[in-house]
Amino acid sequence: MEVRPTFSLGSLSQVIENLGYTPVVLKESTDYEKAVYTETRNDLKRIGVAGAVAANQMLFSVPLYAGLTGEMALIFRWIAFVLFLPLIFYSAVPFYKKAWVSLLLRRVNVDLMIVIALWAGFLFSTYSLVLGSDDLYFDSTASFIFLILLTRFWIKRHQNQLMQKNIFADLFMNEVYEEFKQTSEILDIKKSYWPFNKISLGQVLKIKQNQLIPCDATLKSQACDIDLSFLTGEAYPVKKHQADLILAGSRLL
Repeated sequence: MEVRPTFSLGSLSQVIENLGYTPVVLKESTDYEKAVYTETRNDLKRIGVAGAVAANQMLFSVPLYAGLTGEMALIFRWIAFVLFLPLIFYSAVPFYKKAWVSLLLRRVNVDLMIVIALWAGFLFSTYSLVLGSDDLYFDSTASFIFLILLTRFWIKRHQNQLMQKNIFADLFMNEVYEEFKQTSEILDIKKSYWPFNKISLGQVLKIKQNQLIPCDATLKSQACDIDLSFLTGEAYPVKKHQADLILAGSRLL
């Protein structure tokens, strides 16, 4: 595995912007705290709207489930439709952004599936409402979105707490990495070992099984399986091939 050179902040910002996000440079800890506060406030607003929509959807659905019919039932159904609009056009915006990123990367992620389920439920319920049918799913869909937003908010808060503890400073402290040196087209049989903070650009490292990758690097072997759960939360191994980028914090399986 060969250590990769870094690239410019401008290139990174351009990539982030192409994915639909606005990069912001945080110069001081106060800037970070302000950004976290603003993001948390926006998340709570979306959760609050989604929770209010879900609660009122359930409230207006109880009479319908109890057998309400006639003109009053029709009014309740249209109220449910109107109440659902703030959720789909405001609270669900984060899902749209991540779904758009997955389309740009030509990959299918969970957010794309959530968006499809959300709009399928909304369009089918609206179609049923126009036809006068009882097959409405505004209440269940609203509850579904509210619970996902609430769960992701809790996970994000937990991640922020871990980042504030600066766990990356201690992540590789107990790791020692073996280096191979190229001499006369033959790998030198003499081995040298380095702590993570002494690794430099151009070194070729031999990563052992279950060892963490200390820096962004290029794979020199034919193929390997890595664990990205620390970075992405994804539990399944990811196959990497020769010349692929391996991110720091990945674990070799």
